[in-house]
Amino acid sequence: MKKAVIFAVIFLCSLFSVNALVEDSTNYITFHEEPVNLSFFVENDSGNTQDLEVKVFSPIAYELNGKKSVLEEGEKTLIEITFFPKKEFIDSIWDATIEVRLGKEISRKEIEMKFYKRYFSPVEFSAKQKENRIEITAVNTSSIATEFEILGLKNESNWKIVKESFSLEAGEEKKFYSNLSGNGNEKNFVLILCDGFTEEIKVELKTSEINWNTVTGQFALGGLGEVLEPINIGLIIIAAVLLIVFISRFVKRLKGEEK
Repeated sequence: MKKAVIFAVIFLCSLFSVNALVEDSTNYITFHEEPVNLSFFVENDSGNTQDLEVKVFSPIAYELNGKKSVLEEGEKTLIEITFFPKKEFIDSIWDATIEVRLGKEISRKEIEMKFYKRYFSPVEFSAKQKENRIEITAVNTSSIATEFEILGLKNESNWKIVKESFSLEAGEEKKFYSNLSGNGNEKNFVLILCDGFTEEIKVELKTSEINWNTVTGQFALGGLGEVLEPINIGLIIIAAVLLIVFISRFVKRLKGEEK
């Protein structure tokens, strides 16, 4: 399965100094419906303590991390900006501007943003058998809530999986379960439809071994428990009636001996 890369790191330049504009750096960012993390350094080589301010003018939401408000003389800091694309921007190009003020010096960089449709599933999956269920572990690597559907098994099999749909919040990792029925030992693939992509998740299926020593009268094989439950109740009633008859006869016999 393709692995989704959540944060593609782009370095604007190796140094963002007080006396130079941003040069010889990337002029564009490419999005595939995934957040992109853009990073660069700012260094104060002015010889004095300077105030630091970073502004971002962007058509999409962003988070600014690692920003300091003051840089001592000779100090360097890493600035990280995470951009979050929107589906409505797919197949379009927009511009963003990054502005850095260090003391009285100002540096600006124009960034072209190119938006494309995702070419891989936004959710990473793994699957394994848990007795009579399939356990699906799903990790949403995207910045939006995502739905997926379990379609069944890829190859012909004696096993059947119940088709079910689930949803996953942005960045969430969670386990999901779908009922499983059948028998035999085999290796197969669980088919999962997610955001238009069909994922094939390897799974190993085995017939469960029943430990009859642990069976206590409650059965779950083919509805047998539902059949035996009323039978057990009937046996209890018959046993109670026989006990009453026995006690009655025993009392009568005692009275006869007393006479």
